Amino acid sequence: MVTQINSQTLYDKDFNLWIEETVKQLKSGDFNEIDINNLIEEIADKAEK
Repeated sequence: MVTQINSQTLYDKDFNLWIEETVKQLKSGDFNEIDINNLIEEIADKAEK
């Protein structure tokens, strides 16, 4: 699994892979590993559109 620090780097380097990893973490209930700050930002951005 991708760690919190690596997830943030992944978010910056490969957005689609970051999404795939985040979905896997959500589905498996691995909430401690989720890049929560970027996830919140993405959800908030979608809500504004």
